[in-house]
Amino acid sequence: PVEEGMNILGAHIDSPRIDVKQNPLYENEGLAYLDTHYYGGVKKYQWLSIPLALHGVIVKKNGEKVEVCVGEKETDPVLVINDLLLKERYDVEEEDFLSAELEIVPAGKARDCGLDNSMILAYGQDDRVCAFTSLFAILRAEEVARTSCCLLVDKEEIGSTGASGMTSRFFENAVAEYVLLNE
Repeated sequence: PVEEGMNILGAHIDSPRIDVKQNPLYENEGLAYLDTHYYGGVKKYQWLSIPLALHGVIVKKNGEKVEVCVGEKETDPVLVINDLLLKERYDVEEEDFLSAELEIVPAGKARDCGLDNSMILAYGQDDRVCAFTSLFAILRAEEVARTSCCLLVDKEEIGSTGASGMTSRFFENAVAEYVLLNE
């Protein structure tokens, strides 16, 4: 029973990125721009010298869900996202951005790193490796003395704030509700 204790493995699953705002599109001097804000430990000077990609989801006015990925293919634009590409490839109108969740992140495939290839170089690798190992430790445990929980949380990059960060009461409340359901 949970009342007798719980083994908890915790890890965060967010990484620094540039979020595209809800009303992002504006034009100036004949160019289309996306209005953004930084999430996590983004250092502006570091992000200017690496290829970036746009990842996310847009739910169009008609309810259709469109997954967006610009900048990962060799033929995609890098660092510049023009409105013609989004319109032609994804059939997205300016109003559709109201329901979009888009993030700009470093582009590129994961690669071996180091002279002996002993490390992995990939965006978010340092953040996700702890989550992966925590989850697999729980899944592969054949016998446990207490209830086991793998807690994968968001918002660590910005101080663990918000409704899903560890400074919230989300986990505490979820465990309390679980205990009440099983009484």
